[in-house]
Amino acid sequence: MRLADVYATITFYLNHQQEVEAYLKNRQQEAQSIRQMNQTRFDPQGLRDCMPRACAYRLLARKVEQQA
Repeated sequence: MRLADVYATITFYLNHQQEVEAYLKNRQQEAQSIRQMNQTRFDPQGLRDCMPRACAYRLLARKVEQQA
């Protein structure tokens, strides 16, 4: 990365600070919404508790079911 690119990025941010902050806030809200949706669809505790190989088989079986 060139120093000029760093300065250009800083300049853009300083000239568009409100828009950048609004964009970042929106992205954080979208990420939280998606995280909540995924936690509703997939039990996070169940995924943490199972052994890696068992999880892989379970996920593969789920994928096959969805494709059928």
